[in-house]
Amino acid sequence: MKIIDGDCKKAIEIIENKSFEIWAGLPDNCKLDDLLPLFKSYSDSIGTGKIGANHEKCSYKMATLNSFNQQLRVWFKGKDIVKIDIKYPKIETKLFNQLGNPDGKLDFFLQNFKMTNAEWVYASKGISVIQNSDCTQIIEIVLFKPMSFEQYQNNIYYRAEIREF
Repeated sequence: MKIIDGDCKKAIEIIENKSFEIWAGLPDNCKLDDLLPLFKSYSDSIGTGKIGANHEKCSYKMATLNSFNQQLRVWFKGKDIVKIDIKYPKIETKLFNQLGNPDGKLDFFLQNFKMTNAEWVYASKGISVIQNSDCTQIIEIVLFKPMSFEQYQNNIYYRAEIREF
């Protein structure tokens, strides 16, 4: 089942059902104002953070869906959705087998702990899956528009390196 451009509702259904094995990327024409009302609820507050290799400033809103205990973070620039990240999604690690070989792997930094190659990036499918260091739990899923691995590194991936004092 491929998501049709602009089909925000289908994207939310896949997220809500945790059917990430069929994820084909955020729809190109799905804009923030189309997506937010499809969530169970979302915050009026706007946060800011940095993404990509250039640490580009980006805005986000927190949103909820019934199937997740944690809030989802919807990142956007203007009306364009950049990514959705889901912390501790309670998904089985068999998702890695279902998605196949990643386009690349990246290090993940959790506070002051570096996990080598913990982020498996399926850039052409618009999904990145991050596992804990002993490969027993998925700790984050990142959803975005399909792109190359290099584009993901430049435009989406951002992890603060461990700093020594």
